[in-house]
Amino acid sequence: MNTKNINESNEIHSLLNISKSFDPLLAEREIRAAAQQELARAIIRSIKVGLNNISSVIKDASELRSKYGATNNGAV
Repeated sequence: MNTKNINESNEIHSLLNISKSFDPLLAEREIRAAAQQELARAIIRSIKVGLNNISSVIKDASELRSKYGATNNGAV
């Protein structure tokens, strides 16, 4: 098992233990918090992919300008 799988397994066990606890409201809060953290991670991954794509487009445009001798003329 790699570290990510171990962490996910530990998180699942933790959530299962919480859900068995006496306080169902506490269990619900913990599960919601874990879900929000996962959503935040997914959003950050999406932003990183988007930024990498933008960076790639800018690099490609710059290479095309260099190759064909285009001028900037105030454009980005």
